[in-house]
Amino acid sequence: MDLFSAAARTTSPSQALATCQEIQHPDTREWCVADTARMCPEDFRAQMETACAELETQPWRGECFFYLAEGLGRDGQYEQAAQQCSRTGPYRSGCLMHLFASLARDLTGAGQDGAALNMGTSQGAWEGGETIPQDKPSLLESSIQEATSAYRERFHLADLAGLPLDDRLARRIWTQFFQVAMEDLDLLSMETCDGLPRDQHARCRTALRILLRQRVAASLRSLAEPTSRGGKHRKGPESLRELCSRSQYLSTPELAMALGVAYQPEPSLDKTLMDSLAPRCSALPAPSRQRGER
Repeated sequence: MDLFSAAARTTSPSQALATCQEIQHPDTREWCVADTARMCPEDFRAQMETACAELETQPWRGECFFYLAEGLGRDGQYEQAAQQCSRTGPYRSGCLMHLFASLARDLTGAGQDGAALNMGTSQGAWEGGETIPQDKPSLLESSIQEATSAYRERFHLADLAGLPLDDRLARRIWTQFFQVAMEDLDLLSMETCDGLPRDQHARCRTALRILLRQRVAASLRSLAEPTSRGGKHRKGPESLRELCSRSQYLSTPELAMALGVAYQPEPSLDKTLMDSLAPRCSALPAPSRQRGER
């Protein structure tokens, strides 16, 4: 077993660091140290911080502090995490956004059973592709106002991370909040954003478009994977090709149904769906000719 693998397999962070130091190649050695910070336990963070500070090159120095910040964020130590983000060099922005995503999950309960915001989900017929779900959950039906207030109070984390909180960064932070808050919804609907303050309403709508784009992309990736039909192996792009060839004859709700993506039809979401599908269809290679065809 090589030294890098040995360091990765040990459950002792101090032993892992000692093993990393035995690696002769400088770049691999620093990579090994940074990787040790990935799952650093709380009682070893001070030693790990010292080890990160001794790294001399990017990306390993930045990644090392990035992993420390992520661990602190998971533990709810947001101020300390933001301070570590300030030491990540070119990764400060990504580090801060990861931190705010963790904060948003804590405040909204996203990804947990019985989510705090209780925004509801659509169930049943959509999975069978028969009908479009009719429930239109509203963020105002929940404790969203309390969550957004608590979220706004943590905007000083940007300063601790060494990033000026300008309008562009604030928009990104708010958009991410709504992405996280709505990521468990089965049905995406612009009506979810109704009644929010103007600035938050705009970010909520942006987040919905991003979520739809991500879900369409995931569905298209699954279509491009090899599948088995009738016991015969059939390559995935043929399934994507079939969808693309039919797309000009289908309405956007029918396309969404074919993709297994649930959303309430609305012009900007319809456009997001088509804009996500078009480049994948146009990138398909020309169909291969069958033997005997001219």
